[in-house]
Amino acid sequence: MPPALTAEKTKKKRRAPATGKARPKAAALPLRKIEPAGMAAFNAVYRCREPLQFMIAEDAFLLAAEWTEPSTVPAAASAIRFSIDGEPGELILPSALIEEWVDAIDPEADRDRLAPEHFALLVECLLGGELSRLEAYFDCRIVFAAIQREATAPDGNVLTFSLERGGDVMPCVLQLEPAWAARLGHALDAIHGAKPPLRLDIPASVSIWRGVTVISVADLRSLRPGDVIVPEEMNTDQDAAVAIIADRFAVPVKAVGEGWLLTAGLGALAATKWEWTMDQTKKPSTVKVEDSDLEELPVTLVFEVGRMAMPLREVSGLTPGAVIEVTDMSSLAVDLLANGKRIGRGEIVRIGDGFGVQVTRIFGNA
Repeated sequence: MPPALTAEKTKKKRRAPATGKARPKAAALPLRKIEPAGMAAFNAVYRCREPLQFMIAEDAFLLAAEWTEPSTVPAAASAIRFSIDGEPGELILPSALIEEWVDAIDPEADRDRLAPEHFALLVECLLGGELSRLEAYFDCRIVFAAIQREATAPDGNVLTFSLERGGDVMPCVLQLEPAWAARLGHALDAIHGAKPPLRLDIPASVSIWRGVTVISVADLRSLRPGDVIVPEEMNTDQDAAVAIIADRFAVPVKAVGEGWLLTAGLGALAATKWEWTMDQTKKPSTVKVEDSDLEELPVTLVFEVGRMAMPLREVSGLTPGAVIEVTDMSSLAVDLLANGKRIGRGEIVRIGDGFGVQVTRIFGNA
């Protein structure tokens, strides 16, 4: 290769010095405001339930509360302005659907020349049966006032739904006074009757504890490999332990070849001798606050054999004789957990007629 060409290839382009550019100032994003009454309405409407089935003009519809960005409205939408016992409301639906309803009640109507009030009157006539049932259920009077073409996003708290007909899903927006919105949510619950099935696939933590004790912050700082700790609570039987489930239930277990066997039924942790391991920061307001040195603050130290996640379906089926497969039973090692955080490792050792834990490792960042 010619030297000139080689030199040309090895040249590096110098970067031009960066010119000082003014960085745009960070601006706080505006938060959408929700009144307390509106929050209660949202929680009443948006719940896990089956879609509501109903008929309009011989068409089957499915209505489901489905939250979407409230600042947008369906494309080519119209707004039905109505009142419930004098309280204003607005329902935004696709214009094509409303026009279908008008054609069904009056095929000769000239939609382009209809006044908003006459437009609403025709739709109210078509939905007369459905409106009468709603009025009887809520003991109220519903009046359609007008239909506005080319609807815009309403102000205030709005509810969004999905409306399905023949496989086609249409978004719709409803604006109601919070009290009426909450009543609507409760009505949807009452129509479905039974509560939705529980999510039994949600995992719950299962921990196997060999022992637990309380030490001070000063003692925790001084722990070193080789130190021996004698837990305040530790089963004298080498094969015995306790399973803590979801930090709320406790059950005694016994080591077997493939895991830990339940020797009793699940009981509330608060009703066992392990109750004191729960959150100790919640004290009655009548208890006098005492001064304390930081080094004297208590720390709950747990000696954990292992843990796993178990679906609630399996947890609810645990009975005496069931086996929890958590860890290798041939190991005597335990994790050292201080207030729920793993700080090191230890090993079960015999001390006279009892047992203790000898520290084998303390993590550098503990």
